[in-house]
Amino acid sequence: MQIHDASADMTTPRRGRPPTGARKAVLQVTLDEKTLDEIRDAAPVLGLSQAALGGALIKGEVSLADVQRAAKKGKGRK
Repeated sequence: MQIHDASADMTTPRRGRPPTGARKAVLQVTLDEKTLDEIRDAAPVLGLSQAALGGALIKGEVSLADVQRAAKKGKGRK
């Protein structure tokens, strides 16, 4: 029995120009409401999108304490 690997289809284009940019994957995580609200409030203060801020948190480029401080500053901006 042969198992079809879907990831092989995603990485090799069949025809045309090769891809120019890096491929990005989507990671979904479950957050509690407080943390989600902090990310929503902190993203504009830090000059990042919510997705970029989440990626920076996962990579360790930004600490949760930094996000919480920025969220306090951003709460009055609504």
